[in-house]
Amino acid sequence: MAHVGMILSEINRLFTILPFVPRTSTKNVQTGNIFVPKGLVLESSVHEIHQNPKLWGANAFEFNPNRFIDGMSKACQHPQGYLPFSFGPCFCVDHNFCQYKVKSCVGYGVVKNPIFSFQNFRHCLIFTITQRPFDGVELIVGSFETPIS
Repeated sequence: MAHVGMILSEINRLFTILPFVPRTSTKNVQTGNIFVPKGLVLESSVHEIHQNPKLWGANAFEFNPNRFIDGMSKACQHPQGYLPFSFGPCFCVDHNFCQYKVKSCVGYGVVKNPIFSFQNFRHCLIFTITQRPFDGVELIVGSFETPIS
């Protein structure tokens, strides 16, 4: 299950469900020469954070589940650099349940259908309320009875 968790973490990093995290300023704030008035909605681009080489290293754009081998806190240069389900008081409450359910389903699928292959995948995303691959993803799943050549 640990390897499945690392793979899911890397998928969530590269293909974040919510590309932006909005926050509303609860008071007037002056930061250097920038003034943020109370009530202003600020949006952080999770997609940009998750693919920032300063936070994730030179291979930030590559699929590398091993970056999570020592846990979430060591995968990134900043403790809040991994935000697939937001962070702080607006953190997704179903995160743990969702991760457990997906790990169970994927684990079961790997036992029943051990070969997964992505064909002709192009990392080009569409940003709407959520984000998704522009061309979709063609997934080929094999089994012990019908191996893929």
